[in-house]
Amino acid sequence: MPNMTTERERQDAYRDYVLRQIERCYGAINEVPGIRGLNGKITFEEFVDVVGRGLVERGVFTPEEVCLKTAVLEVEPQTNNVVYKFLDCEYNPETRTITMPDFQLTLQTRLAVPFSTIISGQGKITSNDNIRLALEQVGFSSSPESIRAIILELRRKLESCGLPEGLIVTTTGVGYKLSAEVTTVQIVNFSVQPAART
Repeated sequence: MPNMTTERERQDAYRDYVLRQIERCYGAINEVPGIRGLNGKITFEEFVDVVGRGLVERGVFTPEEVCLKTAVLEVEPQTNNVVYKFLDCEYNPETRTITMPDFQLTLQTRLAVPFSTIISGQGKITSNDNIRLALEQVGFSSSPESIRAIILELRRKLESCGLPEGLIVTTTGVGYKLSAEVTTVQIVNFSVQPAART
């Protein structure tokens, strides 16, 4: 059977893979104690800049190509150190993980972006425009058809894990909201300071 994947779908899948790898590397780098001394974490923009310069130095891309390829990545993931609680689950936007009593699900970036945007509304309607902008920030297609397809895939993914049908409610022509009550818990990050030299 011939492969029916379009060039655009292949590009989107590759972009999703690259974004996941960059976010994973960024998270791992920031787990290293003292990487910035007393300054704490490096920013996402700084991380992307270092990665870009490394690619140029190795001759993989020209400086102009790096600027074009990383333009959509220079937005730090919006997490605000918050975990969302709904039903008997917790959702961490930073790790894109939904933790249930006996199961854990990590969403792909293209599903996590709209889910994070919708759940942050805490029961209020999140407009189609807000979802479109969130998807565009990380380089995904954001046409009305694409958004509907992503939401459909997200619903199926959530339902396949035992979450109730109708968790994401559509308000036709306006946007989406979560039908469950949502509360937030602030995450406290304790920074590890490097040992003093003697």
